[in-house]
Amino acid sequence: MKRTDLLDTDIEMHKKQVLLVREKGPVWCVQKAIQMSDESREAFPEQTKSAIRKLTRKP
Repeated sequence: MKRTDLLDTDIEMHKKQVLLVREKGPVWCVQKAIQMSDESREAFPEQTKSAIRKLTRKP
């Protein structure tokens, strides 16, 4: 299987996107991660609970 998510994006455009995210700073990144987690919980509640259980399960 080949990855196609970056094949249709020019490498220079990808570099610019990375620079833009870095300029926004760590606070923005944490806020975005929390926002995405909340959206995931709302859209897929059972799958999110299952994934969290798997991550927090002790070996």
